[in-house]
Amino acid sequence: MRVSVIKALMLVSILGIFSACQTPVSRSVEYDAWGPVGTLANVSYMANGKTVTLPNAVSLPWSITIAALDGDQLMVSANDSASSAELRAVIYVNGWYYGEGDSASPGGVATEQGTLEGNPAH
Repeated sequence: MRVSVIKALMLVSILGIFSACQTPVSRSVEYDAWGPVGTLANVSYMANGKTVTLPNAVSLPWSITIAALDGDQLMVSANDSASSAELRAVIYVNGWYYGEGDSASPGGVATEQGTLEGNPAH
C-alpha cells in the first residue's frame, strides 16, 4: 500500500511539472491607425519586445498584423502634428477588439497599449 501512495505522489508531481512548462500561445495582433483618409501620420508599434518606428509618415488608415505571445507588451501610436486631424490607435487580438486610444485634441497623439494575457479572446 505504501508503495502505491508513493507512486501516486510521484505521478502527481510529474504531471505538475509538465503542466507548468506549457508552450506560450501565439496570437495574431492587428494594429490600426485611423484618421481622415489620406492624412499623413508618424506611426510606432511594439513587436517582439521592441518599439518599431516607421521611418516615414504613412497615409491613413494604416494597419499591420504581427504574431505575439502571452506576456508580450502591445502598443500602437500615431501622431500628426502637421494637421488638425483627430486620430485613433486600435488593437485587435485574434480578431477581437482589445482597446483603443484617441488624440485628446486635433493634431495630437493617439496611443493604445497593454499586455497580452492568457484570455482566449485576447
